[in-house]
Amino acid sequence: MTDTPIMPPVHISERVKAFIGDMARPFALYCLGAGTAGATIIGALKCEDGIQAAAVVTAAGVVLGGMYGFKEWGNTKQEVARVNAAAATGTPTT
Repeated sequence: MTDTPIMPPVHISERVKAFIGDMARPFALYCLGAGTAGATIIGALKCEDGIQAAAVVTAAGVVLGGMYGFKEWGNTKQEVARVNAAAATGTPTT
């Protein structure tokens, strides 16, 4: 259910806390993406010509692309570290 390991038996509040903690980052990314999409549309509609609108859309794309790109880079780095640690100890990875 969550990425946070919970040792049983635990109280329901611990499960809720772990669930909220695991959902906070993805939810924040989705909200930021939706907000940027809305701001991009509003900003592009307020521009006087197509070049300005294209600049607004490009800037938003670069920001969102960078955010998701760095997130994926961090995930990849974490996965490589996990595989290397498993290889060093001789445990199989799944």
